Amino acid sequence: MTGMPFFERGLPVVVGEAPGRLDVMGGIADYSGSLVLEMAIREEARVHVQRIQERVVVLRTTTPQAGMQAEVSIPLHVLLTAPERVRSHFSSLPGARWAAYAAGAVTLLADLIPFTGGARILVDSAVPTGAGMASSAALEVAALRAVAGAHGQALEPLDLALRARDLEHRIVGAPCGVMDQITAVFGKPGHLLPILCQPHEVRDPIPLPPGTTVSGVNSGVSHSVAGEAYGRARCAAFMGLEMLAALAGDRFGGFLANAQLETFENEWVSRLPGTLSGRDFLEMHEDTRDPMTTVDPDAIYPVRAATRHPIAEHDRAKTFAALLPHAGTDSRHNDFLGRLMYASHESYTACGLGSPETDWIVNRIREIGSGRGLFGARITGGGSGGTVAVLHADTPPAHEALHELVDRYPAETGNRCILVQDNP
Repeated sequence: MTGMPFFERGLPVVVGEAPGRLDVMGGIADYSGSLVLEMAIREEARVHVQRIQERVVVLRTTTPQAGMQAEVSIPLHVLLTAPERVRSHFSSLPGARWAAYAAGAVTLLADLIPFTGGARILVDSAVPTGAGMASSAALEVAALRAVAGAHGQALEPLDLALRARDLEHRIVGAPCGVMDQITAVFGKPGHLLPILCQPHEVRDPIPLPPGTTVSGVNSGVSHSVAGEAYGRARCAAFMGLEMLAALAGDRFGGFLANAQLETFENEWVSRLPGTLSGRDFLEMHEDTRDPMTTVDPDAIYPVRAATRHPIAEHDRAKTFAALLPHAGTDSRHNDFLGRLMYASHESYTACGLGSPETDWIVNRIREIGSGRGLFGARITGGGSGGTVAVLHADTPPAHEALHELVDRYPAETGNRCILVQDNP
């Protein structure tokens, strides 16, 4: 904290914390009901909250970026209106949009807390933004914890995660699933957290086997779940769900991941179009059942790939979770887990969510291979850049190989990448 003091002297300050995450398997299949495997990382978001009598909420970030206002003031009454009106308010303030992730906690807690005064809120996050490591979910959870704590409230863990997801949906306006927020609440470093996203069944964490770890390679290419490619892939998956329901009957419980992969490949895949315009889809179907996306008549959607992805990813994630306890000591299991990750990465690319930079990282890891302890890699989260998750041995040769890759990356791609590890 630099410059003039931010907090008023003599008044208590409450701190809320939450970690970022590495998406090891599952990713965008969360909104289709897949099993996902997530790992909390060391980097955290911290939100400091001090209650004040003045009916205003003042927010400051310790890490302002280009085009951002470092400090934002919002009248309390604005935040105590409907979430959609709060979202509209922040949409009209481009330099202040970052503040919605923290200030929105006031709106989402108004049913529990009778806000009689405002607050000073300091945001201090070490989770890289735009890197596919759930920086927004970490900030949302930390903000909700801090605002609730400053008012003498403690939220139940699942309620906390769901409120954070609702904050991102209703105030930020990003069509995310719930895996990031659940991981920010329940995740443990050194463990994979299985979440069956139907809609949010949290299972017991799976410890990484001794001698095995997961690291992230941040490509330096910013991604956003509010981006066009993510929204198009998500919408295409829900278009596929409607088309499969018309072909096979609505027997999936609303989740594409419940379709059997073998049946899909043998009976249905050939009956789905590779691509389809929104206009052609709307001539056959009234709409999709996804409230977070809208079919654009003029857009072209990758229906077949986006439909196949969550069905196959659910199968891959289940297999990965079953085999993980045997990794580390059995090279066959290590290689098979790696193949699952590479297949997931290729499936992302087929949905239009790859990038040349993340492809370069994954291809180099595949070339280096298990001989030096690098077992597998895949793009994470919403794709289109961001971070690559790497499953590897926790040995000097493996760590050296990753550092060599990071050193080569700028000359090969023109960008700079950063190695992120949960417990280096």
